[in-house]
Amino acid sequence: MGEFGPADLSRPAADHVQASKDFNYAAGNSIAQWVYGPGTTRSVAQHTNRLPAATDPATHITSATPPFLLMHGTAEPWPPAARP
Repeated sequence: MGEFGPADLSRPAADHVQASKDFNYAAGNSIAQWVYGPGTTRSVAQHTNRLPAATDPATHITSATPPFLLMHGTAEPWPPAARP
């Protein structure tokens, strides 16, 4: 059982409230460090050629990848998704 499923980190919190977007696009945060390395002052909002391979799980799927299913409930309190 996974805690968190794969996510396209080039668009973190794209469908969340503004506070979540601001946090996830902050320069030097943990997402940016995953992509650009420890101590970076970049943000994932600054798209570079390193971003797709590091952040989009679809780039790592091949015909040898076993099938899997990820589900998320609509009543989950976190993450704070934007409400219609």
